[in-house]
Amino acid sequence: MIILDHISVGWTKKRALKFANFDAISQATRQVFLPKSLIPLIIRMIILILIIFSATGFGFWYDGYASDLDYVIAVDASGSMLADDYEPNRLEMAKESAVAFVDLLDAKTNVGVISFAGTSFISQVLTDDKESVKEAIDSIEIINVGGTGIGDAIVLASNVFSISGDQSKGRSLVLLTDGQSNVGIETDDAVDYAVDNGVSINTIGIGTEEGGSFVSGLAISQLDAEKLRGIAEKTGGKFYLIQNKDELELAYTDIFSSTKARVFFDARVYLLIIVFVLLIGEWVLSSTRYKTII
Repeated sequence: MIILDHISVGWTKKRALKFANFDAISQATRQVFLPKSLIPLIIRMIILILIIFSATGFGFWYDGYASDLDYVIAVDASGSMLADDYEPNRLEMAKESAVAFVDLLDAKTNVGVISFAGTSFISQVLTDDKESVKEAIDSIEIINVGGTGIGDAIVLASNVFSISGDQSKGRSLVLLTDGQSNVGIETDDAVDYAVDNGVSINTIGIGTEEGGSFVSGLAISQLDAEKLRGIAEKTGGKFYLIQNKDELELAYTDIFSSTKARVFFDARVYLLIIVFVLLIGEWVLSSTRYKTII
């Protein structure tokens, strides 16, 4: 824009050479010839910058109180969820309580569902159809892919929010797992990605202090409580260590009652309003004080 302005001024000066006496014409017309002020150029550059920011969806996330939230429920479906320290096992108890959580939500609240083990799958994109959500939860089965990829689940959930969610709403991921992350994306990298996308994560550690056995009693699952607590704290969520079904239901109630979330402020409309005002100002200046008469 600076180059184009320089070329335009040079071209205007060449046209101005047709006049022999600028002073006389200025006194006769009381107009300013070839104004050299940089104000119109600066205004045009600001307008261009604001349009670029608006086109890229400029805005920012802040910690505030959202009127409503979108939720994604991420259920660990690795083999260790068959552990018997819950009746009948961890997975069935997690699914049953997740359905109860959905029943707590308002009718228009959007909910999505993913399941994960060594890889992650979308069981239901964000929707306010609670029956579809509950069917998606009920359909979750053990995934026969080794390992537990918590980082992959966090990234996938963040993408679900971005693809089918409303940016004006808060985003809350409810992460249920009983194990340590041992495959896939590093959890620290995934948490950074979630923060960048305005996702708060509430982690629910499913596992008793005694632990539970699976694979015919040949294996015992262990819970990395500190890792799950760190994930929650970095994103403004909470960590819940669940010892029984009642505690899990209380955790869901607490998540539902908490309205604090990362909220996105969309600045595009405000930027366009400023652009409109500046365009009027630039037009007024170029038509009056800084008008070039040739």
